[in-house]
Amino acid sequence: MASSPTNIAPHTQTDSSDVISNQISSVLSRYPPSIIHRILLTDLDDLARITYNNNPRPSSSYHFHQFLIDNGLISSPATKNIPHEIARTMRKAYFDASTEEYSSNDNNPQPLLSAVISLNNSLRALIPRRTDLHSFIDGDENSLSKTMKDNFFPPLLKAAEALETLQSPDRTDATREWIDKATGWCSSVTTVGNSNAFVTRNEFRLEAFTLAMASAAYLTTLAEQCHEDVINFKLQTFVVPLVRRNPVLFERRGLEQRFPDGVYPATKDWIRRISVSAAAAADSQTCGNRMDNVLRLGIVEDILFSSSTNEQENKKLMPEVLLLDVEVMNAVRNVARLSVMGSSLALTTCHVLGVGEEVLMSSVLDEEHNGTSSRSICLDSERDNLIRAMARGTHVRGELTVEIKDAVLALATAINKSPLTPATTSTILNRSAAILQYVDPVVKLLDSRMRRFFQIMIIYQFDNSNIPVVPNSLRSGRSQDASTRVTQISSPQKEMFVAAAESDARKLGFSFYAHDIAVAAYQVWKIGTLLVGVHWDMLEGLFNTIDDSETSR
Repeated sequence: MASSPTNIAPHTQTDSSDVISNQISSVLSRYPPSIIHRILLTDLDDLARITYNNNPRPSSSYHFHQFLIDNGLISSPATKNIPHEIARTMRKAYFDASTEEYSSNDNNPQPLLSAVISLNNSLRALIPRRTDLHSFIDGDENSLSKTMKDNFFPPLLKAAEALETLQSPDRTDATREWIDKATGWCSSVTTVGNSNAFVTRNEFRLEAFTLAMASAAYLTTLAEQCHEDVINFKLQTFVVPLVRRNPVLFERRGLEQRFPDGVYPATKDWIRRISVSAAAAADSQTCGNRMDNVLRLGIVEDILFSSSTNEQENKKLMPEVLLLDVEVMNAVRNVARLSVMGSSLALTTCHVLGVGEEVLMSSVLDEEHNGTSSRSICLDSERDNLIRAMARGTHVRGELTVEIKDAVLALATAINKSPLTPATTSTILNRSAAILQYVDPVVKLLDSRMRRFFQIMIIYQFDNSNIPVVPNSLRSGRSQDASTRVTQISSPQKEMFVAAAESDARKLGFSFYAHDIAVAAYQVWKIGTLLVGVHWDMLEGLFNTIDDSETSR
């Protein structure tokens, strides 16, 4: 297997150094380095889905009726999602408190006035340079206060009409629906006696003040959504192409922004640990060239499979050049741990039952029944149950939960095609407990295999002569400078990687989790690819410094 995993395509456009420097400074003043890093780790086919807050853009409009449900202002069936119900109750408390303040202060609409002013400020922020249009959006507290003495809704209608002109076309239907409803509410407002209170006919049976407060909050939510759309539009049309054309400059400037003193002690310590590990493994297959060692010993052994289970401690040891990848590394580490334990449970079950482990390598059994036998369907179902049980039931290390017990025994019964004997059940559960405590020989074997799997995949090289790769060593005078390259990873290449990784995973005994760990390995591969493509000069310099220091002793 070739040593370099880096899949790099030549830069096709040269930007003026002064212009690009100014553009990078401008982008980094508005977009944090974490977003730049995320852009560079995203496959080409997924770039169109990148958003500022990393949440997918809603595919449908957010209507007022749903807003009232989400905020507990109209009843809806209770869900089993307790955090969601608590959040809804807390949001409703805000409107209840505002209504109470209004009623207890002689119907003084100050809470609504503040909400409308905040809404109008949000609308002005959408067009900061069009000060000529700001006057069309009411903002003067005195004028708003006078208008609201007769009716709550005209200022809200004016704000909604302004918002509708600023929204993207696929968002306006919800705003227009609210405008149509509010026009009816506005025309049906009547005063209550000689007081300042109003009533209005509305299908939600809400008090006029509560309805107006909810409307102000709803329109503010839509304005914030519009603001996100503007940010994401700029991100897609300007930032993403610029970053992809100049990855090295952006990543290095981002690192300098986070560490302005230019000192990277954790990275230096990391390279030193890699050098020590490489020297200890000099006679084994683990040791390779420096780039191999950074990827296999540095990322896989030292970080991904760190002996420490303390995430905070691991973060302290993380080199500065990989700090933006902490969350991904933690997630991959968790996938690897679950895969080792879950696969160990499945393999041990097969061994206890005297069934070959090849039964776990296919989703279809008993092919003489055209893949539709009850046995094959049942086994697939029990596989899924075990995966879910492992994901939910291993928060306490070594705990054999009831859910995991049930899932393991159900899988064993499906494989056995008949009820288990008490002795077999006891043996399977005892072995399962040992696996979850990491003391069973099978789990230790698979843990070793998992390390080997990631070491192999992190230096994966596509079998495609048309894909240029970074040479094993990057030195001065090289024909293709790192600052003029950008990683180019498309879906076909991702599919090729995942397919190869799944095949290797199944051969190593991870059939249950083959796809999950293949995708995880792809994430780690991309991190390694970006690291050596951007920071190899610095890393190699640290290797040389450490070697010189050792030589001078």
